[in-house]
Amino acid sequence: MIVIDLISKNPHNKFAPYARMANAIVEIKKKKGGCLPQDLHAKEFTPAEVAERWHMANAMAEVELKLEKQ
Repeated sequence: MIVIDLISKNPHNKFAPYARMANAIVEIKKKKGGCLPQDLHAKEFTPAEVAERWHMANAMAEVELKLEKQ
């Protein structure tokens, strides 16, 4: 099965835009205990980027945080 990547044709960069935001979310959550979409504006994400990527990036951040607790 081949998954078509709408972000990048390079499979190594498939989730890069989401991963960059997920890393910022993890950092904010560790520092403040939580993260709202608007908190990402201080990390130089545009409102359009946040609107487009928030849900996937936040899910990735949650997985990362749960894995760190194991």
